[in-house]
Amino acid sequence: MRDTTKRKRESELLREVIDTLALFTMPAIRINPGGTYRDGRYVKHASEGIPDVLSIVPGPGRLVGIECKVIREYVKPSQWAWLENLDSLGGVALVCVDVISLARDLDRLRADPASSGAAMETYFRKMLSSGQVRLRRERIQIQSIRPAAGG
Repeated sequence: MRDTTKRKRESELLREVIDTLALFTMPAIRINPGGTYRDGRYVKHASEGIPDVLSIVPGPGRLVGIECKVIREYVKPSQWAWLENLDSLGGVALVCVDVISLARDLDRLRADPASSGAAMETYFRKMLSSGQVRLRRERIQIQSIRPAAGG
C-alpha cells in the first residue's frame, strides 16, 4: 500500500529554515550547488557537499552551515566532510530535519555564541537510539522528522 501522507519537500524546509533564521536576526544565503554551461564547459556554482544554507552568528560573526534533510534523505559523505571541516575551523555545523529543533539549537547558540554543533550531535544520537535515524554505508537516513522524546 502506498504512503498517502504528504511529505515535506526539501524546498519547503529550506524556506522555513531561512524564515527561522530571519526571526533570529541572522542573515541567510541559500547555496545552490548546481552549475551552468559556459562556452561549452560545465562550471559548478559551489564545491561539492557545501551546506544548503549559510548564515552568520550575530556578535562573534561565526559562520553557520545548515544542511537540510527531509524524510528518507541521506547526508552524503561529502556533506559530512564539509560540516566537519566547518566545525573544526570554528564554525557551527548543523543538520536540520525540522525548524523546531533548529530554533532550539539557535537559542542555545544565542545564549552561548562560543558553542558548537555539539547540541545537534546530541540530538542525532537521541534520534539514532530511538530508531528515527538509521546509519547505512556511512550515510544517515532520516526516518522521521518528529523530535525524539525528551529532547
